Amino acid sequence: MYVFLVGSLYLVIALRYHAPFWRSLGWTFPIPRAFLLVVAGPLLAIALSALGVLLHAPMDGSQIEILIKSRASLAAIILFGVFLAPIFEEMLFRGFLLPLLVRSLGPLLGILFTAVPFALLHGAQNHWAWQPVLLIGIAGMAFGLVRYKTGSTTAAFVMHSAYNAMGFLGYTLTHWSMLN
Repeated sequence: MYVFLVGSLYLVIALRYHAPFWRSLGWTFPIPRAFLLVVAGPLLAIALSALGVLLHAPMDGSQIEILIKSRASLAAIILFGVFLAPIFEEMLFRGFLLPLLVRSLGPLLGILFTAVPFALLHGAQNHWAWQPVLLIGIAGMAFGLVRYKTGSTTAAFVMHSAYNAMGFLGYTLTHWSMLN
């Protein structure tokens, strides 16, 4: 799915509009406020985990946990979850969709209407429980706010990666001894 989406974006941006692909999607270097984003991602993960407890989010785990059978599979899932998925998700939601919606609807609605499909994308892996979908939507709003304020999809990617890394750190610390 991700390859199809990136290919479609490339066709629209590079071939249709003859624009530079990465720069058109807001991938900028150096990364604005990189250190703060590396700290903000885990803080957001902790805050949303606490909110999940208050909302009585289901503790049965996500579909991703089914894929983790060993330390090697955990490493592969971490690589995907901390690097690859955030690259593709930020490219689509904050790089492509957010600027279009902000231009059409303004920043508040643009950020909100970008966070909704982002949250729904993660619905199936969370058994469509409303609490984790809501929490992921809030995280998507935070990533959107970062993209809007910095003008950089790269900045949203850094925060998203740090956010996901915190979740995988918690999972690894609590499950490492059970994996072979």
